[in-house]
Amino acid sequence: MKKILYICLVGITLFTSTALSASLEDEKFPADYFLIHKNMPHYMRIFSNYENDLELGLNSEQKKEIQALREKVVIQVSELALKIKEMELKVQKQVIFENRSALELQSLVNKIAKLRAELTLAHIGCIGKVKLIITEDQHSFFLDKLGIK
Repeated sequence: MKKILYICLVGITLFTSTALSASLEDEKFPADYFLIHKNMPHYMRIFSNYENDLELGLNSEQKKEIQALREKVVIQVSELALKIKEMELKVQKQVIFENRSALELQSLVNKIAKLRAELTLAHIGCIGKVKLIITEDQHSFFLDKLGIK
């Protein structure tokens, strides 16, 4: 049941993000919605790309734990990123079409900032949990693939 929910949410997320970002073809969803979106490593991307790599050498238990973490985190991150995107588009509409001022939008902008911080903290927490699952050598593999020295 969890896998079905996960697959549905990912599909909805991809569909929604594609539909909402028709004019933003280079958007990276949900990565662009983190508070720190350019300078934080994406361990789940490395896991997805190298899960079965012999050099990485994840055992079945590690794969199972990281997969479970990924399912949980993807749902949380996708939900938050969609909320942020909707709120940002609301700000855009209110600025462009309704001539709202910065003062009038301050509360909404602060809510967006809070959600971006929450999303980033979830990302940081995910990195920490992955590091607890993998060995030092496996972590070095991740860092190498991420280009972090």
